[in-house]
Amino acid sequence: MQKTRYLTTGEFAKLVGVTKHTLFHYDQIGLFQPEFTAENEYRYYTMDQLDVFDIIYTLRDLGMPLRQIREYLSERTPQSLSELLKEEDRILRERIRNLKNKREWIRKKAEFLETAMHTDTDQAGIVYLPEKYYISRRILQNDERLWAIASGELLEECEKHGLCNVYGFGYRQELSAILAQQYDQYDAVYLMFDEKPKGIDYTVREEGLYVTAYHTGHWTTIGEAYQRLLDCAAEQGVTLKGPCYEDFLFDGLTKKRQEEYVTRIICRGSREVEKNESDRK
Repeated sequence: MQKTRYLTTGEFAKLVGVTKHTLFHYDQIGLFQPEFTAENEYRYYTMDQLDVFDIIYTLRDLGMPLRQIREYLSERTPQSLSELLKEEDRILRERIRNLKNKREWIRKKAEFLETAMHTDTDQAGIVYLPEKYYISRRILQNDERLWAIASGELLEECEKHGLCNVYGFGYRQELSAILAQQYDQYDAVYLMFDEKPKGIDYTVREEGLYVTAYHTGHWTTIGEAYQRLLDCAAEQGVTLKGPCYEDFLFDGLTKKRQEEYVTRIICRGSREVEKNESDRK
């Protein structure tokens, strides 16, 4: 044996950035064995083995089980390596896409919470909101099981199409029900987006003037907030068009009890001056 051609276990481990115990383990399970084992049981590796070890560690970092890597190495050919790398490239691109979506969700969620924490939730008011887009499921029965199924379907659609939602579930009621003081006549659950969802049917929430009120507490006591919204519209000379949208500012993600949840209610409206300008156009 010409020792100058070989690396000791410690030298090889340092070169590839693992411990000697990792190399011992890989040898024991038949995944990666030394080029030569001396009579004193010292293991020796060669520089030629660096590429093989690099493939092993790359595939391991991509989540491939050691057993599967061992099976590939035992029957490796140029063609099999090419096919394997193409598949791992596909998996990696998918992971990168998912990581980008998660990073985008984290960034936008942080921005949303910052805005929510600086919002005065004690007063109703008039705001101008940009156009937004939502996917929804219509539910015309007060059946919690059906609402849960519909919510699950929306989440599956987001996952399937790689959609990033930071607002959580929202709920819609028709203005006619609110005017009749019926505050539990929800007809749809939705997920709202700042940009048009691709590859899926969506509804546009128009830009424009919205009357806004906030409710703190369980949804069953939301009637008081709706009354504040109606009073605000009357005081400001705003004609409500509906429907009414309910979105959580703070829900179970940020509050421990439902009594602490904060809901924003908005309803599209217009002032008389806006109507006159529209008629002139």
